[in-house]
Amino acid sequence: MAYISKILTAEEYQDLCEKGIVRSIWESSKPYLDISRNYDYREAVMKDWKTNERFTPEEIDTLSDDDRYDFWERLLMGYVEDNNPNADLAHQPKYLIGVKDDDYWITLTAVYHDTVEKTWNICLALGREDLTGSRAYYFTKPYHVSRVAIPKSKGCTTQVAYMLPDSDIQGLVGGSNKARAYDQLHDIYDFSSIKVETIDQRYYYKRPAMMALPTEDDDSEVEEPAKVMYDYTVQLIKHSNDYK
Repeated sequence: MAYISKILTAEEYQDLCEKGIVRSIWESSKPYLDISRNYDYREAVMKDWKTNERFTPEEIDTLSDDDRYDFWERLLMGYVEDNNPNADLAHQPKYLIGVKDDDYWITLTAVYHDTVEKTWNICLALGREDLTGSRAYYFTKPYHVSRVAIPKSKGCTTQVAYMLPDSDIQGLVGGSNKARAYDQLHDIYDFSSIKVETIDQRYYYKRPAMMALPTEDDDSEVEEPAKVMYDYTVQLIKHSNDYK
C-alpha cells in the first residue's frame, strides 16, 4: 500500500473521466453532497448562463444524476485547466489534486494556492472507499503525508478549508477537532494553530469580450461585450491550521 498524490493535467483528468473513475468517485460522494449541508447547488448550478438564472431548490431536486455529474465533471475541469483569468492576477493558481492507493484513485481535491499568504486552500473534495471498502485511510499518517507533500513543496505553511455553516464535514477536515483523536495526524498538523471563523465570501467572475459563435439562424460573427457572469456572496466557515 502506497499513497501517491499528484497535480492532474487536463489529459490525465480526461483519461480518468473516460475510464469512469471520476464518476465512481462522485457516486461515492453523492450522499454527502446534500443541498442544505455539504454542498449548495443553488449557488453553483446555472440554469441559463446567458441570463445568470439559477435553479431553485425544487428544480435541483429533480435534476438527474447525469445532470449533477456533468456539472461536477465540468467544475473539476475548471481547476485542471485553471481557466479563471483572475487567478494569476490574484496570485492564486488552481490545481486538481488526485490521490491514489497504489494504482487505485481514491480522492480528488480542487484547491487554490495563495502564493502571497502561503496557504493551500481546499475548495472542493470528493472521495471514495479504498479497495477494502473503507475510508479509514483519511485518518492515517501515510495518506496525509502524501496529501500535504505538494503544498509543502510549494512553500505553503497553512491549510485552509471552506465549508457551509451547517456542514457536517467540519469534523472531518485534516487538523479538525474530531481528528485530534487520531494520534497519527499530530506529526503532520499543528493542532494548536487551529482557527475557525465565519466569513462572507464573494464569488465574482467577469467574462471578457468574445466573438459569438455562428448559429443556424445567423452565421455572422458578432462581438459580445464583457459580462459579469456571477457576482454573489455566501457565508462560509473558514477552517485553517498550520503544517508541521
